[in-house]
Amino acid sequence: MRWVFLLKQETPLSSDPTFYDFVPYKYGPFSFTVYRDLEELARFGYLNGDGLRLQADLTSAAQGHFLSLAGDLRQEVMGVLARYGRLSQARLVHSIYEKYPWFASRSELNGAPKSTAKQRFAAYTAGYEGESIEAFLQKLLKAGIDRIVDVRNNPVSRKYGFSKGTLDSLCTNLDIR
Repeated sequence: MRWVFLLKQETPLSSDPTFYDFVPYKYGPFSFTVYRDLEELARFGYLNGDGLRLQADLTSAAQGHFLSLAGDLRQEVMGVLARYGRLSQARLVHSIYEKYPWFASRSELNGAPKSTAKQRFAAYTAGYEGESIEAFLQKLLKAGIDRIVDVRNNPVSRKYGFSKGTLDSLCTNLDIR
């Protein structure tokens, strides 16, 4: 999760609207979409049960896919791994929190800076067309919004995260009622 976050923050992928977005969460930057994709890869047998390691028989195929990436993207991935790949988990977290304090603002880890921003009562509107669920939720969090009212006539969406039940669940995870 953290390396994907760093790819988003420190490479040209930051301007790619199809790449993952992140929100500040319990242990730093988090993407519900990355998590869902990892669960799906594990469900289809591409990842081991812990969801973090590629099945051994797929290693050479994965290397082939990596080599088929555009050279500049492959270099960006290698650059992130060169800068952060040898750091311990604790040092990696510290480095991310230091560089990107907004993403530490809701962390439960010791030493994370805390956000105390609260907004006075007000009503806002927020659309989600063209946004990922994480970009939408981050917009709410940055505005200090802690409650939403879904006024759609049919609170259904084919876009991940925006159907009524999923939106409610993800908002609950971020302490948004």
